[in-house]
Amino acid sequence: MKDIRRFCKRRQDKENVMKKGDMPALMMLPMLVCLICMCLSGCGKTAGTKEGLVVYTSIYPVYDFTVKLAGEYATVENLVPAGVEPHDFEMGTQDMIKLSEADLLVYSGAGMENWVDKSLETLGGDAPRAVEASEGISLLTEEDQSDPHVWLNPANAIVMLENIKNALCELDSVHADVFETNYEKYKAELVRLDESYKDALTQVSKRDIVVSHASFGYLCAAYGLEQRPVEGLMADSEPDPAAMSEIIAFMRDKNIQFIFDEELVDNKVVDTIAKETDAAVEILDPIEGISEERMNAGEDYFSIMEKNLSVLKRALE
Repeated sequence: MKDIRRFCKRRQDKENVMKKGDMPALMMLPMLVCLICMCLSGCGKTAGTKEGLVVYTSIYPVYDFTVKLAGEYATVENLVPAGVEPHDFEMGTQDMIKLSEADLLVYSGAGMENWVDKSLETLGGDAPRAVEASEGISLLTEEDQSDPHVWLNPANAIVMLENIKNALCELDSVHADVFETNYEKYKAELVRLDESYKDALTQVSKRDIVVSHASFGYLCAAYGLEQRPVEGLMADSEPDPAAMSEIIAFMRDKNIQFIFDEELVDNKVVDTIAKETDAAVEILDPIEGISEERMNAGEDYFSIMEKNLSVLKRALE
């Protein structure tokens, strides 16, 4: 409790103190009172609410897996807002308060969420149980960094699913049979998805793909493809002219007619390379996050992976 009070005080100093003349003090008072009350109200956790466990997740893939496993026996909320690029996410005061009241935090790990360790340490005794969904997966490295995009290989997704299921069963043993049943159901779907990728991608004539950033290492390793990225693992830097020239030359030499972009990153370099090579720009989704509209339309991990497969088949024929 003291830890979260101290944290709220520090965050208030950073987020709510305005420069002189920016906002009258009387207008700030209700906001400060509201935040202080939230911080000082009972932050102690019970083993879930009447409706079930309170679970927060970090990014969309683990959110989708957790929802599918927990069903009606948990309230699951993703910390990274829908449509936000997760590499740009930073924890705010309200996010920390949410975590202090949660039973479980599910995060992907493998270096994807650089805010998790610090947040849990700050919360101290008010921190929830945390499970790293990627635990046990053999990681690939790129540019001396671990590649965090493990979920793009369905075999890895099965490991993630099992880690999340085990945490749910430990926290809510009463409904462990439900979690186990859901796990077996979606594990079977992941096995079918893996088989679909193997069947389709063993038939294609090309093996090289050019992508906006290096997020498809696990997918490529699983199905015998090679990725040539425009940007690195975190999609936070543009290539210099020499690197762009190399990519353009590579695409011409390999007769690559497609270049893959993604929805959450505005990558003008991809458009430039496409014009230089007369290539078509297609979306190959790393499933780091999706918009609320897409979720409302019923899209999920499985439908996006199937769409990715369709795009890959067309590009590699």
